Amino acid sequence: MQSNLASLLWQAADQWPEATFLEGEQRHTFQEARSACTAIAITLRHQGVQPGDRVVILASNRSEIVLSLFAVAAIGAVAVILHEQTTPRSLHHILGELEPALVLLGQECSDRAAMLAPAPVLDIDSLPSSAEPSERIEPSAGEDRLAFIIYTSGSTGLPRGVMLSHNNVLFVVPAIQARLGYRCDDRIGLFLPLSFDYGLYQAFLAALTGACLVIRDNQTAGPLVAKTLARDGISVLPGLPNLFASLLRLAQRKPLSLPKLRLISSTGAHFPGSQIDALQAFMPSVAIYPMYGLTECKRVSILTPEERKRYPGSVGRPLDGTQTWVAGDDGQPLPPGQQGELVVAGPHVSAGYWQSPTETEKRFRPVADTPGKALFTGDLFQQDEQGYLYYVGRKDEQIKRHGYRLSRLDIERAALEQDGVSSASAVLADDLLILFASVDDGTWSTARLQERLAQVLEPYKLPDRIVFLEELPQTRNGKIDSNRLKELQHASA
Repeated sequence: MQSNLASLLWQAADQWPEATFLEGEQRHTFQEARSACTAIAITLRHQGVQPGDRVVILASNRSEIVLSLFAVAAIGAVAVILHEQTTPRSLHHILGELEPALVLLGQECSDRAAMLAPAPVLDIDSLPSSAEPSERIEPSAGEDRLAFIIYTSGSTGLPRGVMLSHNNVLFVVPAIQARLGYRCDDRIGLFLPLSFDYGLYQAFLAALTGACLVIRDNQTAGPLVAKTLARDGISVLPGLPNLFASLLRLAQRKPLSLPKLRLISSTGAHFPGSQIDALQAFMPSVAIYPMYGLTECKRVSILTPEERKRYPGSVGRPLDGTQTWVAGDDGQPLPPGQQGELVVAGPHVSAGYWQSPTETEKRFRPVADTPGKALFTGDLFQQDEQGYLYYVGRKDEQIKRHGYRLSRLDIERAALEQDGVSSASAVLADDLLILFASVDDGTWSTARLQERLAQVLEPYKLPDRIVFLEELPQTRNGKIDSNRLKELQHASA
């Protein structure tokens, strides 16, 4: 029985030894990947890394990140993957919390080397690529021990580390696979950073199913995305709405030729129904899966294409083995159809935040008749009588305006339902409600969009101002950067 997430790779190497697992600047079969992980694990032990030690990986997307994470997990240490653009302030905070035993550093991040002291540093590209035939490593017992930490934005403005155990991963990966149905002949196109859990878990799904993970740079996810997908023979494309907006812009100029593509999934940001419909119109044979999840429990729900016809606007029903309910301000469950905070319970719920007891107690709470602690997500939802979930918005992003409480998502949805509006984000800045939008043609004006919005939104939801941008700024993970939009508004005020 598996108890260490590295067992996913070890077993895949037995089942599909010659099949390609990773394809980036270098190619690794499953057997080659296990050999490389064995050699890296031995190197880590020679560097003094012990079970429970933290190993930080700071590099841009490359196969070595995946190999290093499996190696760290195999010896019972804790991996922490950081984005190569992590700011010095955040890096100082994270390293102070973690006290890492080792940092694996990409050459593109060599200017950060001085900030990493006193931790020892190894060039990630210098790690061994294979082990001697006589060298063997069997993954250590994992279970409830920490496997890795994912850093996300925190309420204090500093990143907080979500602690994930081996059991968390080994429960949720098969549960996701049961809905999505990846195949051993699939080629997964990874344009997401591996420091983002949605990107990282693609490696686990590939190892579970025998699929190939094709690791690409996020810069190829713009105008070159269709050519890259076709060239690489991508059949599975996980992404955020901004990636799919790029695909739609290309499709409106000329027909897309992506004969291998069969599955699209999206989570981490609202996936507008209008965008799903537009994608389906251009690619009628592609199965599209809206999902909902958050790093603290990875995935909560998945909506299959068949279910979307019956439950439009839903993000699906909970994964098997997952409990969800909508709670009122008093924390008690609400009847179906009422709006409140989504609560999640199950084996995939994190133990909390690394060295952040106050935030952990706020979000992870004991609930009667529920094993472990339940996660209070901070997201507003409705749940129908059949258990299907409907995302409303973030509790902390609700806006009080003209005596009414509203969600920015209402305004963004209304804008995205207009033909030609490819992305939109509503921001409250200096008491002004501003809608930033990107459009696909020159026929739109701010007056025209405001007029269209007035036909579908209540007066108190109408933006004070509309600003068109060629592209909305993105965070490192590919989500719309609302903080950057506020800065743009302040700069133009």
